[in-house]
Amino acid sequence: MKKLLFILPLTFIFISSFAQGEVEGTTEEEFRYITKGYKIQQESGLDMKRGYFFRDLGSKGISQTRNEITSYKKVELQVLYREANPEYPCAIMMIVKKGVKGQDEFKEYYCIPNPNSSNEIWLTCTNHFYQNIGEGNYKDALLGYSWGLAQFTATLMELADLEKVKAYELKLEEKRKEKN
Repeated sequence: MKKLLFILPLTFIFISSFAQGEVEGTTEEEFRYITKGYKIQQESGLDMKRGYFFRDLGSKGISQTRNEITSYKKVELQVLYREANPEYPCAIMMIVKKGVKGQDEFKEYYCIPNPNSSNEIWLTCTNHFYQNIGEGNYKDALLGYSWGLAQFTATLMELADLEKVKAYELKLEEKRKEKN
């Protein structure tokens, strides 16, 4: 069940991107960059890894206020692209956060590989997720992760429906033109 929480919602992000052709899977180097290198880059003020760029998908999660103290649990998603192939994502960076008053108490970086990735990369990413999410803040981090992904999935479903409507309208228009 936990594996489904991890893999299923993010599959929607990649489906439309990979429907048009074969794309190279996520590499071991990209996995290491997302899970370790990006954090070092941010903390040290270094430049973005050469040959790549991110597109921010935003953040989703929940916040609660008790005794005038606001705590939060959220997930941020950023899609990593290779500059050589900017139409197709090579991976997604998922940042799981938990904190109080805007100060992160827990912050972990995870790599979600693209669907064309090797079984070894998928296993590496899944093991990394379970190993790190289970070290102390499991319950809170998983709650923020689950809620954030539920919100992202709902947004993606809405976008997918809009695309279906547009495609259907185009087909109707083509049929009308053929009749005339």
